Amino acid sequence: MEATIDELNAVADTHIIEALNELRTPRRLVRRNGGNKLETRIILETIDNSQSLETTALLDSGCTGLTIHHRFVKEHNLPTRRLPRPIPVYNADGTLNANGAITEMCKLNMTIQDHVEEINFAVSDIGIVTSILDTIG
Repeated sequence: MEATIDELNAVADTHIIEALNELRTPRRLVRRNGGNKLETRIILETIDNSQSLETTALLDSGCTGLTIHHRFVKEHNLPTRRLPRPIPVYNADGTLNANGAITEMCKLNMTIQDHVEEINFAVSDIGIVTSILDTIG
C-alpha cells in the first residue's frame, strides 16, 4: 500500500528517525556464539502444520547432511521414519561416533527468515545443539 504525501508528512519525526536507524542497522541472520560456532534461528514445522517450533541450528560447513537431536524429536513428539538399514556416523576426526548409527529420519518444514523448505533430518545424538545444518549445499 502506498502512502500519500499528507500521510507521510503526518508521521512523527521520532518514528522517521527510528525507521532510518533500523534500515542502517544490518540484520544478523547468523551469530557467532563463542569460538568458531555459528548459529541461526530456525522454525521447524511438521508437514501437516500441526506443530511449529522455534529453535537454534548450528551451521557447519564440514558436515555432510542435516541432523536433528533425538532428544528434541522425542521431547516434541515429532514424526520419524525408520530407515531400512543404519547409517554409520563419523566424527570430524574420522572416528566412528560412540552414540551409534542413524536409524531414523524426521521430515519437517524448516523456515529461515522467509525461506521455507521441506527437509529430511537424520535423527541422532548431536551433543548440546538441537540441529546441525550443512552450509555447503
